[in-house]
Amino acid sequence: MDLNNFEDHIDSVILERGFYYYQDNCVLSLEMTGRNKYNAMVEGTELYRVLVELDNQGEVIQTICDCPYVYGEFCKHQVAVFYALRNEQNRDKLVATKSSREESPDSLKKLLMAQDKEKLVGILFAIVEENEVLKKQIMFEIGQLTEDDLVSNAVVLIRRCIDKHSYINDAPLFVMNFLAPKIQRGYY
Repeated sequence: MDLNNFEDHIDSVILERGFYYYQDNCVLSLEMTGRNKYNAMVEGTELYRVLVELDNQGEVIQTICDCPYVYGEFCKHQVAVFYALRNEQNRDKLVATKSSREESPDSLKKLLMAQDKEKLVGILFAIVEENEVLKKQIMFEIGQLTEDDLVSNAVVLIRRCIDKHSYINDAPLFVMNFLAPKIQRGYY
């Protein structure tokens, strides 16, 4: 099944539910864990892990979700991750095409400096719409969230991971890096 047309191979009800999960930002994380291997956390009734492996042509060769769905080959959590993964790959292709034109190590900085504020805000907003964790981190950096807000959001995320897996290695790395010093100082 090709990631570019997976919709042709999945039941329409599951496809619709998965698209809703994708649009509703239920894909909390999507990380590349190896060559063409991805690990995602999707918020549903519980927090579910979805693994996807692609071949070099973008064909899905293996996918697994730890939800209890058994009525078809794919669940809505997998579909949400397919949408997120395809979106990421399309964005990566666009960035690769543009970056091949300019080879300087400062090319991104130069490119950003050449843009007007409105365009940069639009780009940033589009990126954080798909990544709630990054959105909260940016809000913290510009003073819209207090440190207590960020910590309480991180604690909720970590508790979800603990409730599901009895360990916390699923929490995003920045959350762990942010909280570790606070925990050591007895903040939480």
